[in-house]
Amino acid sequence: MCYLLQEEEKKKKKKKKRRRREEEKKKKKRRRRKEEEEKKKKRRRRRRKEEEEKKKKKRRRRKQSFKSPSLFRKCVQNLSFHPGAASCDRAPTKPEPEQALGHISRPRT
Repeated sequence: MCYLLQEEEKKKKKKKKRRRREEEKKKKKRRRRKEEEEKKKKRRRRRRKEEEEKKKKKRRRRKQSFKSPSLFRKCVQNLSFHPGAASCDRAPTKPEPEQALGHISRPRT
């Protein structure tokens, strides 16, 4: 009888150990999931911030459109398509930059 009791106790101990291991594995999985979710959240936040910064830079560029020479050239080229360009004597077909700026800044008469 004593031998059988010892065997049963051994089995119980093994079961306990198994349960502990399984529980530890589950805990580790939970931790990993949480960490991964936190990483994802951080990435999303970073991306959002970067996108907002890009938008801000674009807005700044739009405000400084006449300060940059390439955009200034585009505006000068588009002057010939201005609705008042045909009737206005200040807007030749290929205006010089100074004339073009004067044409934009002065009100039409």
